Amino acid sequence: QTLSFTGKPNNGTITNSQYMEKDKYYLIGNPYPSAIHADAFLYDNLNNRGILGGTVYFWTHNTAIKLVGPKYAYVSDDYASYNLTGGVASAPSDPNHDVNGVDNGIKPTGYIGAGQSFFTSAESGSGNVEFTNEMRFGGTRNSQFFKPGKTSKSGVMEKHRLWLNLTNAGGAFKQTLIGYIEGATNRYDKIFDGLTYDGNSYIDFYSINETASLTIQGRALPFSNTDVVPLGYRSSVAGEFTISIDQADGALAAQRVYLEDKQTGTINELTAKNYTFTTKAGTFKNRFVLRYS
Repeated sequence: QTLSFTGKPNNGTITNSQYMEKDKYYLIGNPYPSAIHADAFLYDNLNNRGILGGTVYFWTHNTAIKLVGPKYAYVSDDYASYNLTGGVASAPSDPNHDVNGVDNGIKPTGYIGAGQSFFTSAESGSGNVEFTNEMRFGGTRNSQFFKPGKTSKSGVMEKHRLWLNLTNAGGAFKQTLIGYIEGATNRYDKIFDGLTYDGNSYIDFYSINETASLTIQGRALPFSNTDVVPLGYRSSVAGEFTISIDQADGALAAQRVYLEDKQTGTINELTAKNYTFTTKAGTFKNRFVLRYS
């Protein structure tokens, strides 16, 4: 849909009028007629770094539950998320899941289009965030909700990443990202770790670090194949689900990846075959472990 804008486009430094209180989430947006990059907004700007957490969440309208033959399809609305580790999609990249011709399975690259809103948290402190021209990117980066563009600061960091999907035959989908990132630690790092927003009606899928459930987890370099990462999930429906590798890059592109199922007492190579299991409805934080040996 083509809309008309009437008025004077914003330029220069803009201070958000909403005072953000620590430990609360806020819906804010890009005030410029061009894209901005989340890295510059969250991390490069010293004022914002002292207030904000390191993850942004984009609401993505997928499709409501529907009956497909004798079964229900559980594709649902959800949040795509992004931080310095990378982006997590809210739906599989599949034309069958398009809404109004838009593929919602694209992983966010950090470019935030003109007028695009997003959730973020006041994690580090309280105050008013600001937008500056240094955050802005022009050209084609504003032509699509998630659009790759020129290399940002995060693009030159050493990264070895693994995206995992949790799905079922009815269309339920949840993605999580584990990455070994330059500058990250194995503790909670606000610019590399993103808490799950748990916005999917049917399932959630995340890695666990200490007590935090993370949709994105950055871990320390150097990567070691002795590392293990606990995985958790929530499902409002019982039945069969599948855990699979969506994508891997860096050293993890050639690394064997295994999934330990403590309930069945098995270790399964995900790089050779997807793993399908049966579950009851509920929350399970102690069943699965991601391994590399």
